[in-house]
Amino acid sequence: DLSLEVLGCPTLAECLKRFTRVEKLEGENAWNCGPCNAKRSANKQLKILQPPEVLTIQLKLFTPIGKKRDKHVDFGTELDLSDFVVGGKEE
Repeated sequence: DLSLEVLGCPTLAECLKRFTRVEKLEGENAWNCGPCNAKRSANKQLKILQPPEVLTIQLKLFTPIGKKRDKHVDFGTELDLSDFVVGGKEE
């Protein structure tokens, strides 16, 4: 199951790109190093390890206060996950 933010994403592929982009962890959001107990800058990225036979995608259409967004997200009948899987196109 994937829960994807839809704000600023006109297509499902764009939502997946945003979900799997590299996120820089710095400042208050920095990674906490266990052995030295210090904040460290780091990069974080989520990817799909192995494509499932069935993938459930939830589009986050509600605001934090519970109001539904009037948002259209385009998607086709097929979804190429190769850009979002560990190993990419080779997989």
